[in-house]
Amino acid sequence: MFRRIKFLSPATLLLILILLLAVSFRIYNINSIHGFAADADLYSWIVRDIVHNKHIRLVGQMTSTQGVYAGPLFYYLLVPFFLITDMDPIGAVIFATILGVITVYSYYFVFKKILGSWAGLIAGFLQAVLPLRVGFDRWIVPSVTVNLWCIWFFYSIVKILGGDTKYLILGLFLSGMVWHIHLSLAPLLILLPLSVVFSKKMPTQKIMVLGFVVFILPMLPFFLFELRHQFTQLLSSVNSLNTTSNIPLMDKIIKILNQSLGGNFYFKFLWLLLPLILYRFRSVDLKMLTVFYIWIFSVIGFFIVSSKESSEYYFTSTQTIFLILSVYLLSRLLKIKRIGLSLVGLLLIIVLIYSANDLFKQQGNGKGYMQKMAVAKFIKIDSVTKNLPCFSITYITSPGEDSGFRYIYWFNQIKLQQPKTGIPNYTVVLPYNLSPDSIVEKFGLIGVIPPANSYNFNEIAPVCSGEDFNLTQPMWGYTD
Repeated sequence: MFRRIKFLSPATLLLILILLLAVSFRIYNINSIHGFAADADLYSWIVRDIVHNKHIRLVGQMTSTQGVYAGPLFYYLLVPFFLITDMDPIGAVIFATILGVITVYSYYFVFKKILGSWAGLIAGFLQAVLPLRVGFDRWIVPSVTVNLWCIWFFYSIVKILGGDTKYLILGLFLSGMVWHIHLSLAPLLILLPLSVVFSKKMPTQKIMVLGFVVFILPMLPFFLFELRHQFTQLLSSVNSLNTTSNIPLMDKIIKILNQSLGGNFYFKFLWLLLPLILYRFRSVDLKMLTVFYIWIFSVIGFFIVSSKESSEYYFTSTQTIFLILSVYLLSRLLKIKRIGLSLVGLLLIIVLIYSANDLFKQQGNGKGYMQKMAVAKFIKIDSVTKNLPCFSITYITSPGEDSGFRYIYWFNQIKLQQPKTGIPNYTVVLPYNLSPDSIVEKFGLIGVIPPANSYNFNEIAPVCSGEDFNLTQPMWGYTD
């Protein structure tokens, strides 16, 4: 065993180091940095529904388009990690860390196959440490698999362009997965038929049949849900397309270009020029040049013509193509005689120093997982100490800032009553300086005001019956 380790190749040792960096960057200070707001509350609540209610779900949470839901795969992937941690939502962090490492290895593998081992190591390294990539992996939402999807979709396009049409099966499978990951990936699917046309090699009937099957399989929950609910998602999608945007077209174009290409004009220009530079130095051919620009502008163009309000994370696939372009560029620099390896090595060291510095500067927002869990534990202990037969919880905060507590209350076995006269009430204040004189306990930015100690329990008891208010209230984005 030790002899084998001793003779590991330098490339393998570098890959192991990169994977260790990937883990370290994703778990560093994670307890204090891990936020727990509306999205986390929602995915945790859905996992609870699957595990405790034995509910076989066909959809996940509602998207920003009314009546359209995310696919359920993300939530099912979380289930084993919640079970490992006895339903503690920190299990989602374990899932995201493992997924991040798999994604890093995928970038290494794909570029090793396309451009060789050095390119694979460069791609894996950049995916492992770049702040934008690390931050995305640490932000646990249903679209956390976008980067993994992108690199394998890109690989399928490259292989099809090279005449290997069996990779159409992989491309069609990934196309069927879009509903489970994020619908912002849908514009990229145009690349699949285009790559077949560019390759001038038609797939066999067997490949087409297998491709159709693997496309349909991940879409089965969607079709079943639509049949059971009168095609509500399809109708909602059509209605959203008929909605006009109130934002002037030029303002919208500028906003989307800033979201997808960055706010700096010169960086925008450089990113858009990069495919042409690679083509000029024969690092890519005309087909790949076309693929790069269609990848970039299909997503940008879709959101320009769409009435849907866009967010920066919708353009993660565009950011991915710029990472891919960077790998092509660095691989080209490696070929410069005498100085190529040293130049690329120096650039990667600078990237590592910059990324590590960015990571070490990150601090929690004072209202995340750790603080909310501490609030719930304090309320639980305090209510037991005071022998309260029931109680309610209210908030002093800005609209929306009271999110992220419901699942944590359930996890800590806190049963709530609807706030009303005569029932002991805990007040959660966020930030605590909204009511500094009344705060009894502080947890980060969150303060808690406990109820008074003097209660007539005989008078309280009659109003303490009924269902758990925490379980019965509707939750935005959640559907049974």
